[in-house]
Amino acid sequence: MLAKIAKLDGSDRVSRTRRRIHDVAQRTFSEKGLAAQIDDIVHAAGVSRGTFYNYYRTVDELFGAVAAELAEDLGHRVYAQGVGIADPAQRIANGIRYFCHHAHANRDWGHFLANFGLSTETLLRAIRDTAFRDLSEGIASGRFRVRPDQAEIALTVISGAVLGSFRLILAGIETPGRVGAIIAEMAMRALGIDDDEASATGTLTSGADYGAPVIIKGRKEPCLSG
Repeated sequence: MLAKIAKLDGSDRVSRTRRRIHDVAQRTFSEKGLAAQIDDIVHAAGVSRGTFYNYYRTVDELFGAVAAELAEDLGHRVYAQGVGIADPAQRIANGIRYFCHHAHANRDWGHFLANFGLSTETLLRAIRDTAFRDLSEGIASGRFRVRPDQAEIALTVISGAVLGSFRLILAGIETPGRVGAIIAEMAMRALGIDDDEASATGTLTSGADYGAPVIIKGRKEPCLSG
């Protein structure tokens, strides 16, 4: 029994250490990019180099693990925002607004995606595999006035706008609610939704929960809950 408890305690300790390394790595990569060194990470995490090497052989391997974890998280979040919503346009609009709010609430997450979201294959694949389903459904059903051969370009335009907006949010230049609504509306127009409906879809909160009020440079954002 004692051996079993010791094994569980050891497993928990390993899990906590790995979690701490991942959290620190996400922040360090966001701040220093791929110039981050092992010493930067172990010092910030409060672990030794030997402990680091128990989990990863190189910084590149750690970066890949952090990117893979974020990609999985991204996929789950996109899926969750679409549950119970039949309209692919509303699912995409909800996703855009949700991610703008999430980038504000989780700054390391937002910085990492802003810096690496369009340049890391794992993250690119996660974005494509999730958002592309809604886009393809909308094209096939006639909801979007975009040709099938334009789908990849449309996805790149929308993804680039969302990830680029994270920088505005994180710098305090724009609030997540305002920039999310604007990008959602612009995305709907780009996909061929008429102006009035694009505006309504961009601001509708159907099925979404964007969290608590936020204040950025004196401007207060209301809680946007569906």
